[in-house]
Amino acid sequence: MVFCSNCGAKLAEGAKFCANCGIQLNGASYNLVGDGQPQHEFGVEQAVQQSNAGSIVSISDKWAWAFGCVPIFILIFELLFPDEFWVYFVAIGINIVFFLLDRKELAKASFDSDGWVWLGVIIVPVYLFLRASKTTKKYGYAIAWCVLFAASIIISL
Repeated sequence: MVFCSNCGAKLAEGAKFCANCGIQLNGASYNLVGDGQPQHEFGVEQAVQQSNAGSIVSISDKWAWAFGCVPIFILIFELLFPDEFWVYFVAIGINIVFFLLDRKELAKASFDSDGWVWLGVIIVPVYLFLRASKTTKKYGYAIAWCVLFAASIIISL
């Protein structure tokens, strides 16, 4: 069985376009192997999980990017309210909100993250790098967090 890499629809043999979403296939599609898990024919382009219904769902990075940009919010609060201790509680709250939203996004795509997801609350950059690695995404949001965190420390000195 061959499936569209964009929407997960079943493809006809030798199809050039997906009949469901209309995307040009360029030879990129997913095959189901013996264990029922999708395998990309030409390497993994995006992380996918097969739901019980057999469709393929991609994992969005929107909350991971928001999580990765948290140091900007912290820096803004530190500049607006210097020497205020409550700013750190706000930073922790923002981290937790984005972590929970990202975890919900992973769960929506049926992605198994139970073994390492707790790092999102404790060690943010490790969580972001692991998330990128486990979902076969690029490390942009993890690198952004590290760069922004270092910049916020330098600016606040």
